Amino acid sequence: MSKSFKINRNQFASMLSKVSKAAAKSAIEPLTELVQIEVHNNRLALSATDARTTFVQRCALDSDVDDFTVAIKIMLFEKVVSRITTELLEFKLEGDILVMKGNGIYKFPVTMEESTVVKLPPINIINEGEDFKIQISVKEMKDIIAATCRFVAPASIRPQFAGYWFGNEVIATETNVVCFYHKQVFPTPTYLLSSAVELLTLVDDETITVVKKGQRIQFRGATTLLDTREHEQMDTFPAEDLCGHLQVEYPSKAVMNVKDFRGVIDRVMLFVDPVKHNYGCIFSFENDGLAVNDKAGCFHEKVMYQTVEGFQPFVCEMGADSMQILLDLPDQETVDVYFGSEAVLKLDCPEYTRVAGTLVDEDDDLSEFLDNAADSNDVSVSSDFSETTQSAADSESSSAAYSEPVAEASVDPLMDVDWS
Repeated sequence: MSKSFKINRNQFASMLSKVSKAAAKSAIEPLTELVQIEVHNNRLALSATDARTTFVQRCALDSDVDDFTVAIKIMLFEKVVSRITTELLEFKLEGDILVMKGNGIYKFPVTMEESTVVKLPPINIINEGEDFKIQISVKEMKDIIAATCRFVAPASIRPQFAGYWFGNEVIATETNVVCFYHKQVFPTPTYLLSSAVELLTLVDDETITVVKKGQRIQFRGATTLLDTREHEQMDTFPAEDLCGHLQVEYPSKAVMNVKDFRGVIDRVMLFVDPVKHNYGCIFSFENDGLAVNDKAGCFHEKVMYQTVEGFQPFVCEMGADSMQILLDLPDQETVDVYFGSEAVLKLDCPEYTRVAGTLVDEDDDLSEFLDNAADSNDVSVSSDFSETTQSAADSESSSAAYSEPVAEASVDPLMDVDWS
C-alpha cells in the first residue's frame, strides 16, 4: 500500500465545497483556514472548522491506502479543485507536500508547526450520558431552515439572535420580525448558532441522528458529522415572551394574494431610502384592501383583499424591508393577514406564523392616513415590537410530540464508527 488514492473529481469537489462552508477562513484563528484530509481504513474524511463547529464529510475509497492525516490551506485548494475538468483526481502524500494530479500536477504544502503536522482538534463521539438521542428527517430540517433563515439576525450585528431556537416552536428573529415554525424538533429546548444549523442544508443523507450532551450537540449521518455547541445566549433567549405574540387576539383578518402583495412591496422599496428615516411605510387597512404609502408622499398603491373578516380600519407604520421578509413565501398563493393589535401584524400559513413589529415615532403625524381610513373611532397606531426581544425568558416546557428516540449503540473511533 501507499499514501495515494484516486477519487471521482465531482465527488471530491462536492465534499470539499460542503466542508469549506464551515471554515471561518480567519487569519486570527489559523485552524479555520484549513481543510483536513484524513485517510483511515480505506475511508476518506474531509473536515473544516470555525473553531466552534466542525463539519465532516466522508466516503469509502476503492483501493487500499495507508492511513495518513494532513491539513492544507483551503482557499487555494478549493479554487484549484473547482477548475479541474478531468474525471478523476489522484492524490499522493510526498513528505510534507500533498501532490494532486488532474489536468496537470499541483503541489500543496502540508501545514506544519515545529516539524509536526497540524491537525484539527479531534471530535469525541458522544457515546454515553446523552441528554437525548433522536433521529430526524433531513428534508424536514431543510424545510424549517428555508422558512426561517431570513429572520435570523446577522452575527455581526445582533449575535444574541444569530441562531435558531428549538422548543415547542422553532423560532428565528432579528428583533423586528419573528418566524415561528410549528414543529417541536428536539425533546428539550435547544438554541443553536445559525452558522451551524444551516450546514444541514448541505447534507445528502435522508435521516440524521442528533445526540446532545450538555452544551455539545452532534448531527451524525452515513456521510456527515456535524459537531457544535449551544448558543452562548441559550439562557437569555426570550422564547416565552416571543411566543406570547402567538396568543394575541386580532380583531380583523384578511386573506390576500401573496404575489400581488409582494409586488406592491417590491415597488414601494424603490421609493424608500434605507439610510434615511423614511424607510418606514404607512399601511392603511381599508374596507376593501390595504393601501401602501411611502412617507414622502411619492408612492400609493392598494392591494385588494380576497376576503376579510371582522373588519376594523387600522393604520400603522412598518419598515418596508420587514414586510418584504414577511412576504418571502415562495410556496404560498395566499396568506392570512391579521391586523388591529397594538404591537404587531401577523401573517399565518399552515406550517408557520410570522409577525412583525410596527414603528412609532413621536414626530410622525399619521392623521392624514387615519382620516383616509374607513370611518371609525377604533383606528389605532401600534407600538414598538422590538422591546420583547430585549428581555430574558425562561426555558420552554417540552410537551409536544417529537422524533422517536434511537436505541443506543457502541461507538468506535471517528473513522470506523457508523455515525448514525
